[in-house]
Amino acid sequence: MDMYARLREVNNAMLYKQKFSEKYEKCARTSEKLTKQKNALENEISVLKKEIYYIAIIRKEYADGSVDYETSFTDIEDFNESYYCILKCIGKEVGIATDNPKVLTYACVIRGKEEIEKELLHGNGKQLEYI
Repeated sequence: MDMYARLREVNNAMLYKQKFSEKYEKCARTSEKLTKQKNALENEISVLKKEIYYIAIIRKEYADGSVDYETSFTDIEDFNESYYCILKCIGKEVGIATDNPKVLTYACVIRGKEEIEKELLHGNGKQLEYI
């Protein structure tokens, strides 16, 4: 192979390497940007999932016709545990450490901002018997 052919081959290889490096860097930047977007979206989805399950209250009805609500939960596990415990108390006297104990007759879940507002303002939110 003559010297000029070898020089052209080396020159072409260097140009190819340069183009490949530029494309690689561009793809790496795009990939990094997409990974950041993906992580942000996954975080947002996680927050929304928590809000979907978290925005709920528990309505408790008593034998005397009164109604009470459980509204303060730290997370979905706390909510589920509270609901489970309340269900176990149905038919039993609760609040025995107070001056006015009552028999719990019914409990249900009101889920979603609109339904909670309807329930708290008008007493007619959509009730779910099971989680």
